Amino acid sequence: MPPGLPGEVMIGGDAIARGYLHNPQETAQRFIPDRFASQPGARVYRTGDLARRLPSGVLEFVGRIDHQLKIRGYRVEPGEVEAALVAHPGVRQVAVQGRNDTGEVRLVAYLVLRGAPLSPGELRAFLAPRLPDELIPSAFVVMSELPLTPDGKVNLKALPAPQAAPPREPETDEASRVEDMDALERLIADVWQEVLDIKPVAGDDNFFELGGQSMLAFRVITRLNELLSLRLPVMDVFRFPTVGELAVSIREAQAQVGSMAKPPLLRDPGLPAETEASPSQEMLHRMNTEAPNLPAENQDLSMRIVGTLDVAALERALGEITRRHDVLRSRFRRAGKSTEPRTRSSAEGDAEVDAEVVVNKLMHSVVPWEPLRLSISEVSGGTDEERWVAAGQVHQRRWSSSFDLGAGTMKLELVRVSPRDHLLIAIFHHIIFDGMSYPVFFRELSALYRAFSRGEPSPLEDLPFRFADHVAWQRKLAELPIGQSQLAYWRKRFEGVGPMRIRGDKPRDLIDEKRARKGPPDVFPGRAVKVQLSPDVVAAVRTQAVDLQVTVYTVLVAAYFLLVREYSEQDEVIMMTSVSGRDQPGAEQVLGQFNASFPLRVSLPDHRLIRDVIFAIRDDAVAQRTNCDLPASYILDEYKQGARVIFNFLDLRGAPLPELPGAEVSLATRPCDPADVIMNDLAVFVADGEAAISAEVVCNADLFTDEGLRRVATDYLDLVAWVTRNADRTVHDARARSSRPSR
Repeated sequence: MPPGLPGEVMIGGDAIARGYLHNPQETAQRFIPDRFASQPGARVYRTGDLARRLPSGVLEFVGRIDHQLKIRGYRVEPGEVEAALVAHPGVRQVAVQGRNDTGEVRLVAYLVLRGAPLSPGELRAFLAPRLPDELIPSAFVVMSELPLTPDGKVNLKALPAPQAAPPREPETDEASRVEDMDALERLIADVWQEVLDIKPVAGDDNFFELGGQSMLAFRVITRLNELLSLRLPVMDVFRFPTVGELAVSIREAQAQVGSMAKPPLLRDPGLPAETEASPSQEMLHRMNTEAPNLPAENQDLSMRIVGTLDVAALERALGEITRRHDVLRSRFRRAGKSTEPRTRSSAEGDAEVDAEVVVNKLMHSVVPWEPLRLSISEVSGGTDEERWVAAGQVHQRRWSSSFDLGAGTMKLELVRVSPRDHLLIAIFHHIIFDGMSYPVFFRELSALYRAFSRGEPSPLEDLPFRFADHVAWQRKLAELPIGQSQLAYWRKRFEGVGPMRIRGDKPRDLIDEKRARKGPPDVFPGRAVKVQLSPDVVAAVRTQAVDLQVTVYTVLVAAYFLLVREYSEQDEVIMMTSVSGRDQPGAEQVLGQFNASFPLRVSLPDHRLIRDVIFAIRDDAVAQRTNCDLPASYILDEYKQGARVIFNFLDLRGAPLPELPGAEVSLATRPCDPADVIMNDLAVFVADGEAAISAEVVCNADLFTDEGLRRVATDYLDLVAWVTRNADRTVHDARARSSRPSR
């Protein structure tokens, strides 16, 4: 083990015993082959003791493996917690145990005090600077003495379960204790009630005495930050464990924030007919201009409809969606002129200003709504299979053809294969349609088709705002102190890290020369391949996510970090990923390009444990959420090196296909194109369906051959499977998992 990390002590050498007398099973478990010995058949004895090597070379005893606990994905050594608690001058004896009385394993500390009573809050405040959050007990039980076994050890089986907080009488206790709370205290109490699933909660209630623990504290702080637009640290719950104390702390934080409040996002009837496009739309438009014949950003929602289809109801439903979401009627044009410095990237990735260029702003407008006239075509002749092949060719041609973003941003067409078999082609440019727009579109199509086929009016309520309102709100936010604070946060994420230099099976000279010649955005030819995780690996990913209490996304992106580490040989890895960008109320109802790009940055030294990598990614991603109103794309041109590696994740489990009465609907598939475009060196796009997880791996063709692309895809699949089995191994172990030569 690397210095400082605990590992099991093993004893070897000539004096090792032969085994346990008449106990071959125990012998096989304890006496194992010595993989470091040069002598064949040599063995070592597993002591079960945990120790770590100090800088002096001394082995420090940590505890016993058989006493280790696994709580919310962390390995906990009770002895470490006991040592911290017994250091308190008021504690004479202590025993720490993991209990599962409430359906979840939690740490409980049993104490014998020296004299004066100690409250749980005092004990937690004492432990907070000494132990990580996950090692702080959820409950404290004070005893006159600890139960002992006949040989003088603590009898863990005889330790009592901690008593739950006594129930209150709602008619008397709730009224008297809740009545005195102000609005902020009531808000905090409501969040506690929601997270702890109890009621009532009053101003003097202690979070941990009500059954709270560190993961629930994290949920409380996340929810309060969302509701109050603050950045409270999770340790505030430990420092201020009552409703009243936490309210005082929050008021102090609000006073410091002052002018950092966000303006509300509302529909603005006075918004001009033509407005400046968002930075994300600007990037996508420039990419479309540089590579007009490569449909890299076409969002394909095409579907096969088998059964009775009411074409008139379908046409009217699609028309109503285009009326409600005027972003589907978008047009883009360049207008106005301004002189700006042009930034080029050197071969080393440094930004250099070398000239001034004339830049035309990208303007966005929508055309007036008119009833939709759905284009209908028909394939005829041959067998059913042959007609579907012909329909698939139509689908492929529509998807492959580029968009003229000045004339339109969507393609809708119905192909009749037979009277009871249709292909609905629905393709939208990414400039007006992101991944979270899929469920919105499917949900509205289902509701509208069902209503119109029955002769009923639209059941949908008016939208709270338009996508153009969101873009205008972002631009206003960027001028306020809170917006400037968020942009400063993104800049800091890029500080001190060099460009990610992915090593392919081609020399980097060509791509570095191209980057040095061109201004942003850099568009390169790409190679793409689609792969799918095996059912066993999908199950393992979901199991590990539950065990570690992280998301599936976190596990999958951890494997990608290890892949990038392997192909760049850089310990500090930074990559761009995206979130929905729909944190404002009502945004989940609106179609548009809300995607917010942000950098994930993780250190990957050889000695770091995989579980710690996963937790670091989780913590970094959660920390970004309070800064997502202004995505990093606002400043991305300043840091082109930060955008060379991409990971995008689309959760399709919450996007059921439209339900059309009398028909079965399925997504229409098409082959992955052998060529694509890429603005980066390496990208992975993952889609998580209910039964399967697939990934599209895209490489820069100037760096990778077809064989190199297939190797990258295979390596990613291997790493995903490896990560699910090896949370307690190190980054070095991940690199050494195969015998392939280092790049």
